Amino acid sequence: MTNNATRSERSRRLDGAAVHGERGQVAENSARSADGLTASRLFRADRRAAAVRAVLKTKGLYSFTSETERDAVATTLGDTYDAAWETVAPFYVRAVHRMLGDLREEVARGALLLVLGRDAENIEKVIHWFDPRVRARCVDIRINRETIANALADRERNHGETFPELAEMFGNLAWNPPTTDESMAGASTNLTTLLRRQGLPVDDPEPPHDLIVLDNGMRGTTRAALKQMYWPHARETLVRGFYLFRAGVYGDPQPNADRGYVYDLDAEASNGGRNLDELPDDPDLKGLTFRTNTTLLLLECLTSGPWLTPDRIDANGRSVRRLARNEPLLEEGLNPARRSARFFNVRVFEGVLRIVRAAIGDCARYAALSERGGGDVQELLRPGHERMVRNARAWASDDLAAMHPVLREIAGTYCWTEYWPTIVELADAIDAAGLSAESAQGVWAAFDELRDDTARAAFVAAAVRGRFTAQGSPSAP
Repeated sequence: MTNNATRSERSRRLDGAAVHGERGQVAENSARSADGLTASRLFRADRRAAAVRAVLKTKGLYSFTSETERDAVATTLGDTYDAAWETVAPFYVRAVHRMLGDLREEVARGALLLVLGRDAENIEKVIHWFDPRVRARCVDIRINRETIANALADRERNHGETFPELAEMFGNLAWNPPTTDESMAGASTNLTTLLRRQGLPVDDPEPPHDLIVLDNGMRGTTRAALKQMYWPHARETLVRGFYLFRAGVYGDPQPNADRGYVYDLDAEASNGGRNLDELPDDPDLKGLTFRTNTTLLLLECLTSGPWLTPDRIDANGRSVRRLARNEPLLEEGLNPARRSARFFNVRVFEGVLRIVRAAIGDCARYAALSERGGGDVQELLRPGHERMVRNARAWASDDLAAMHPVLREIAGTYCWTEYWPTIVELADAIDAAGLSAESAQGVWAAFDELRDDTARAAFVAAAVRGRFTAQGSPSAP
């Protein structure tokens, strides 16, 4: 890939419109004019072209060797944008829109909104288009479970502090992100520096304004840890969480501190915050579908953005992060038979993450313009919300034919299923048997035809025993 190839005439025309400042106005006018369906199509086409162009121009991401190669990647990105616009974008925007009334009330009382990590960056993007005044109270806090765990461990082991209020909560979750002497060194001080740099009142034992953690969800561990580390004696309502998904945990020192806007389950209703192994009933497609690991991983894969979760916080209080292009594509636990050749490239993967995020922002922009014209955002986005839920259910139940075809390609290339350990076991058996690439491909294709765990287990058991037919597939015992 090089960036020196001549662009297509269509791309040149689009770029010319952007240079003359027409791009944003065209999008806004198309959202406000014509009937709703036509307006949506005009706006989507305009923003799709701009998003593809922006991703292709991302510094250091692509280096094309031919215009054919560039056009192929552009097509893949455009297809991804369409899939996101039709599924994950309306689902996500609709959920955040439900938060807005509560967020406005909190901001009116002076609250700060803590944008927690990469998932919550989408929430911030949606807020931006609906209410810039609320967006102005957002503070980016780029941390994750590992940075919190290391800060807690540093305080406990190196500074003699104890956090009995967290012990029961974390113990019930088996919450044990890995920590080492090296990762703990300075972790608490570095976290404090980051929070102080971002304007959090870490030196005030009773801050006057509340802090609202924004995140996809769901159990409140980071919210609880921040409260106990920095403001243990402050009012119970000081640190709270607004999430897409809430599943309460037994032993939470502030059990009423969080709320969810797709589902909102207390500890009793969520079995202590544990994800389900099997799809729950979701007759009205409200979103309980996202109670399983498989469906949550699908959503996280689509919405996590181009930056990897932080490796650590440095001594200057800055999160050390890498781009997706700097990490090999995940292959372990994924069935090669579901892999899409056009998506199986780490730079395409980063492009996918960037353009899904663009589609979420564009959907929010369109919905906000519609609302200003008197439209009902919840009804506007309902079809896309329900489409996303149906696709997630189809993915989790292996009903791949029922999925959006591009979403199926993306999920098959990048996303784990509930039975990923079985896939790892089969991969090991194939390697041990020394099968040719062609034979291995046949094994994976046969495995992919199976639709229940018992059949998969029997298939893998035969493979582990080395019982392969001449064609490579496991034979009966």
